[in-house]
Amino acid sequence: MSDPSRVRFPWHRSAVRVLTTVVATAASLVVISTVVYLASGEVNRVDDAIFESMAGFTTTSLTVVDPEALPNWLLAWRALTQWLGGLGGLIFALVVVPTFGGQRRLSEVAGGRGRRAVLARTWSHTTQRVVLTYASFTVLVAAAYAAAGMGAFDSATFGLTTASTGGFANYRDSFAHFDSAAI
Repeated sequence: MSDPSRVRFPWHRSAVRVLTTVVATAASLVVISTVVYLASGEVNRVDDAIFESMAGFTTTSLTVVDPEALPNWLLAWRALTQWLGGLGGLIFALVVVPTFGGQRRLSEVAGGRGRRAVLARTWSHTTQRVVLTYASFTVLVAAAYAAAGMGAFDSATFGLTTASTGGFANYRDSFAHFDSAAI
């Protein structure tokens, strides 16, 4: 009988194929985001648009733009790129990486305690768990910001960038902009 805390991944994909797919997807997202920045007219240089796109999807807080000069839809785009980058990192760590080992002991199952494994038996169920947990955490963070006094737009965008640990802000001085001990 197999150990129930071990996860088996039934698909057989070569490491090269998996990593090629991951890199191609990441590159495609950066290209799409670069086009969005350039089409907005707010970022005029290709290298700046690429930099801003990479900073978003890699969840760094580096930026070459003045966030206070950007329209709200572009601030939301920046926050969304960081959120997607954080989600992609989690999926890579919890779904893609274990495929290279075949089985992984990424589990909280302890004899008779009733805890569920971190990973499900299939990659699609694991991905669903990761997305649901990440999205739920994001909503909780945004709700906490709103309860602390942030407006709806700011709490949503700050929630996206906080969940991803990215740090893009809508203001040059980030949280200090709110001048509040509660936030």
